[in-house]
Amino acid sequence: MGAYKNIEEINELAKSGNVYIISASPNAQADSDKMAWITKYLPDFPIQNICFCRLGENKAKIIEKVFAIKVDNTCVLLDDYTKNLTEWENVGGVGIKRLTTVADNSRGLWRGLAIRNLRDLKGAVSLAWVGFAASLFSNNK
Repeated sequence: MGAYKNIEEINELAKSGNVYIISASPNAQADSDKMAWITKYLPDFPIQNICFCRLGENKAKIIEKVFAIKVDNTCVLLDDYTKNLTEWENVGGVGIKRLTTVADNSRGLWRGLAIRNLRDLKGAVSLAWVGFAASLFSNNK
């Protein structure tokens, strides 16, 4: 499964019900193919928490429009595309870069949290939330 080694980490997080997939694709056929992949490899992922958008659309705007979720610093986006992560963080969310052979950040454009292996996702999310808690504490002095 290459880039999807340890995908069970996503499946495990999905059991909370508070995890969403916003996947960009070029067309409806790609949406269908992605949905087939998701149902095969993420069987515990709630179907109602999945949506598809077109390449280049702002995922922060999509999650607000489709799921009525206002992105803030408790909202974490795992993505391999720096543009999506930057847009997410610009509205107050936390981005985690998924490093792959295709999206390896070799140009150094992403300066935030990053993981190569999905088994590191829970730790990265914990770091994001620790940062959130620290900012709350420092703002309440």
